[in-house]
Amino acid sequence: MESATQPAPFRNTGVSADAAYRLIHDELSLDGSPVLNLASFVHTWMPPQADSLVRENISKNLIDSDEYPATQIIHTRCVSILADLWHAPSAKEAIGTATTGSSEAAQLGGLAMKKIWQEKRKATGKSLHDPGPNIVMGANAQVALEKFARYFDVECRLVSVSVESKYRLDPQKAMKYVDENTIGVFVILGSTYTGHYEPVKEMSDLLDEYEAKSGHFVPIHVDAASGGFVAPFVTPKLQWDFKLPRVVSINTSGHKFGLSYVGVGWVVWRDKQHLPKDLIFELHYLGSVEYSFSLNFSRPAAPIIAQYFNFIHLGFEGYRSVGLADMKNARLLSRALEKTGYYTVLSDIHRGAYEPGLPVVSFRLSDNFQNKYPEIQQKWIQTLLRAKGWIVPNYELAPDLQQVEILRVVVRENVTEILIDKLIADIIEVTEQLKKADSSAHALDALGHVQRPQKHESDASNLKAGEGSQASNPVLVPRVLEVEKGRICYIMGTVYMDMPLKPNVMEDIARDQSIPPPPPQIKMFSEDDNVMLEDESGRIRLVGERIKEARLVTGVIMSALGMETPNGDFEVIDYCFAGLAPQASDTESNEDKMDVDAEEGSLSQSPDEWIGGVSGLDIGSLSPSDAQIQMLVEYLTGEGGNIDDQVAASQISRLIIAGNSLAAIEPQVIEPALTAEDRKARRAGLETTSFSPHPILNLSSTLYDIASVMPIHLLPGDSDPSGIIMPQQPFPRAMFGDAARYPTFACETNPTYLSIASDPESSSSNSPRPSVKRTLLINSGQPLNDMFKYLPTPPNTRLSIAESSLRWRHMSPTAPDTLWCHPYREEDPFLIPETPDIYIVGGQEKFATRLVTERSERKGAPTTRCRIVLVPSFAHTGILVLINLRTLAVKTVNFGVHGMTTGRAVEDKNP
Repeated sequence: MESATQPAPFRNTGVSADAAYRLIHDELSLDGSPVLNLASFVHTWMPPQADSLVRENISKNLIDSDEYPATQIIHTRCVSILADLWHAPSAKEAIGTATTGSSEAAQLGGLAMKKIWQEKRKATGKSLHDPGPNIVMGANAQVALEKFARYFDVECRLVSVSVESKYRLDPQKAMKYVDENTIGVFVILGSTYTGHYEPVKEMSDLLDEYEAKSGHFVPIHVDAASGGFVAPFVTPKLQWDFKLPRVVSINTSGHKFGLSYVGVGWVVWRDKQHLPKDLIFELHYLGSVEYSFSLNFSRPAAPIIAQYFNFIHLGFEGYRSVGLADMKNARLLSRALEKTGYYTVLSDIHRGAYEPGLPVVSFRLSDNFQNKYPEIQQKWIQTLLRAKGWIVPNYELAPDLQQVEILRVVVRENVTEILIDKLIADIIEVTEQLKKADSSAHALDALGHVQRPQKHESDASNLKAGEGSQASNPVLVPRVLEVEKGRICYIMGTVYMDMPLKPNVMEDIARDQSIPPPPPQIKMFSEDDNVMLEDESGRIRLVGERIKEARLVTGVIMSALGMETPNGDFEVIDYCFAGLAPQASDTESNEDKMDVDAEEGSLSQSPDEWIGGVSGLDIGSLSPSDAQIQMLVEYLTGEGGNIDDQVAASQISRLIIAGNSLAAIEPQVIEPALTAEDRKARRAGLETTSFSPHPILNLSSTLYDIASVMPIHLLPGDSDPSGIIMPQQPFPRAMFGDAARYPTFACETNPTYLSIASDPESSSSNSPRPSVKRTLLINSGQPLNDMFKYLPTPPNTRLSIAESSLRWRHMSPTAPDTLWCHPYREEDPFLIPETPDIYIVGGQEKFATRLVTERSERKGAPTTRCRIVLVPSFAHTGILVLINLRTLAVKTVNFGVHGMTTGRAVEDKNP
């Protein structure tokens, strides 16, 4: 594909239709999301039935009335409907036409006023050129109105706006610019800056007084590009349309609040007398006589048909319902922004008894905020919101107020209350991020200038050449090696940690084998590490203070916002991960929500169902824990402890053994020469202090005793005889003799997912409650232990890394880089497609637990929650972890040769 910055030559040969489609489709995928584009007034959605009509009529040309007479009738009906909506004296007498948009429509309205002025000047014998015609409008006018003045040689007299005039035309000031050469006044029903309606009635009254004194009739053209489809439905009593005799023409955009696709505008004159005959062309063309008074000749008919669909489908009440919903959401956003104290809202639709206006929210940083944080620039808000997908422009107000920058949100039909809630949360988040003095977001200061509204040269309108600058909105770069120096963008890829201390197979091969290898590193982290982001195109190094704070390991998928530095690195401003995966729905009722702050006494007395978790029994080790294991068996089978212990044990519904049930085979140690007596004892098999001849039999006996009273899920671990390549396959059931006869005894893979439903009779209340289904994700600790080597501690902990793996949606990103695993082509077995209710990690040094939560963006959806539990080695700690299946509360039972403690409730804690 050609570069966007270079001319594109005409191709000598073409490509297939499929290839052309794919090339263009892929390039257009870089555009922003229309749903999150809050900068534009243009409507982007219609019902499927309207889509069908557009597709069916996409080839029709509106100008060909002889071939498409039904289309012309629909066009005429639309004009009549709008004339009636805007209270023309007679819908039959009103005249109008469809246009490409409101820009063309407004220019036609201005051109008609100019022609009428010229006819009057000719009739009185006055000059048309000295001093020439002028038109009056507010400095907040949209550029299309200024285009009219320039293109049709009319002096543009801009009336300055102020805070007192509410950033719009001030009728009293406007009268100072009116004279006998004024062809008319452009009054805007909905300023694009702040959404304010300009006072059409007040302007009309002042012009009535002027005519009474001077005898000069000065008409009004209402630019209702947006307000023409809002005011009649939301504020029907507002006087702004043909009810005022001085309003001679009105234009609007069908593709804005008219709710049609882009490409349709309308202009309507109150009667035929106000459309000069000089603007109407009689065409003897295409087999019939046709009349045209638009700037374009050929025009697609599909947008007009889509507009007519809305008129029929929605009717007055439908448009009113949409308009009121838009206003409601705009007022919600306005009030929320002001209540933060961070922002001042310039729009007034939420004030008092609801001042009329468009559903537009213009706001800026409050004076108090700017005084407190003078180093923060408002344009950073725009860029940080763009990084989250929102397109919210930041630009200067109209001349005389250009020192004031505003952010603007246009609330359209598809901007729902849910999106407003998310937008508010994101605005607050980025604002509070900027408040932090050490926030790396201050690096945005180097990202260029504020976006300014596009201007055109005109001495009368104070628009000079070179004003304004290009927007600095970040774009998605599809490949990491295609970033451009100095251009803000965001990239996505896989993290690769370049770590000098990480094991390297090539170094092992090249090493002198006669020299013993160095001992393995406990930590691979060092100050010389580099963070790389890679995709199929290559790797790029990530730098910056923000990336130094990130918790990253090889294999993590992430997106980074930033820009390329002169030396080819990518300086990161912000980054993000996938976040918690969706959570499967369960049968939990409102009264059964997770109780994570229960008091210790309530936990010990709760009759709810519990599941037990242990890891690291290490049967057959040099330092056996036979006494603790026997106490564990007696506790679980209800044969040990007092009556309270036995009651508590009866509530344990199953046991999960998360790896390392058998001790690792210790390497042989060269011993000094043994005495004859020692050698004789070893030959007779009497040396039991360093070797247990029956570890599997001992484990089988333990499992047999427990399986007789509850289900067991047995996972292999790092030290177990099940291979070291992940995922580890289940133990063969035949290894465990009589225990394998129980159907409740299950050998699982490592890692494994379990779905467990509680007994409906198990309840902490007198009446039974519905069964609660919980999803468990369990592994024996190898992934977490491997990731732990990558990161410095502090600040990182095993618990925080386990939480991060949930937000990465991958439990073992370092495989196969530093953790052996089977090759998989189709599906990665370590992905976390759904957030489990409980995430159990065995093989840890210490016990730890935390409840991870994330609020859903969907309205009414439950908060995603996951209980992380790190299960320590039982051989070293004697800890049995118990998890309440209904409330996800956690408690531990400690076993030791000097006694044990039971039912000890625990808070969320780090290891």
